[in-house]
Amino acid sequence: MDAEQLTLRKMTFDGIPYDDDWLVIWQGLAVGRVLKQSGVAYGKPNWFWSITYSGTVKPARGSGVATDLEDGKASFKAAWAELRSRLSDEEIERFRRHEADLARRR
Repeated sequence: MDAEQLTLRKMTFDGIPYDDDWLVIWQGLAVGRVLKQSGVAYGKPNWFWSITYSGTVKPARGSGVATDLEDGKASFKAAWAELRSRLSDEEIERFRRHEADLARRR
């Protein structure tokens, strides 16, 4: 398995899956979302992507709009690669601990 692989998992709220709303997963961590936005004018990009990584290193460009899911995935992947290149192993481990602490509190 590629250690840098990003996968998508359908977003769910209260056990209900939402169409056109995806969590971006990297090494078991939710690091972002790609979703279709409602209420956007016809002909305008209506997909939104965002890196939700909550560590101390912040992305230079952490979100944007896209024309479709594939465009959103590609834009996210490029932004994540830039951010990932600046993350140390220690930073990633702090993020893992932070996410584990949040999960225990839920």
